[in-house]
Amino acid sequence: MGRPLTATSANLSNQPECARADEVIKQIGNKIDAVVDFGRTIGDKVSTVIDVTCDPPAILREGAISRKIIEKYI
Repeated sequence: MGRPLTATSANLSNQPECARADEVIKQIGNKIDAVVDFGRTIGDKVSTVIDVTCDPPAILREGAISRKIIEKYI
C-alpha cells in the first residue's frame, strides 16, 4: 500500500472484538486472505474500516483514525 496500515480489531458483527491474531483467525480466518500479527492491540476505540477495492477507497466505518486524517491520503 505504500502507507501504514493499522486496526484495533477485526470481528464479525455482534461477536467479541479480537485483540490478537489467533482470535481473528479463529473468528474470520476463512473469510480473509491474510493476517498481519504485530501482537495484542491496545486502546479501546473501534477500528476504521476502508474498502480499498474501489477507486477512490471508501470509508465504511470511521473509528480510531478519523475521516479527516484518512481523506488526506485518499
